Amino acid sequence: MEKEETSEYKVIENFYLKLLEKEVNDNLKNGYEVLGGISICQYDGIFPNHKILYAQAMIKRIKNGNE
Repeated sequence: MEKEETSEYKVIENFYLKLLEKEVNDNLKNGYEVLGGISICQYDGIFPNHKILYAQAMIKRIKNGNE
């Protein structure tokens, strides 16, 4: 049962990281500089939400700084 949950969790994590990657790429195309490619790999949150929230906060911070 635990392996099944872990596998499902990984699928969900990958899905959200793909969405995040698209958001980061869209922001790069729109002329926003994303710090160190958002450092998703280096920011090792316990839950994928932590990575997503961190990255979104960084994108928002960069956008606000450039406006």
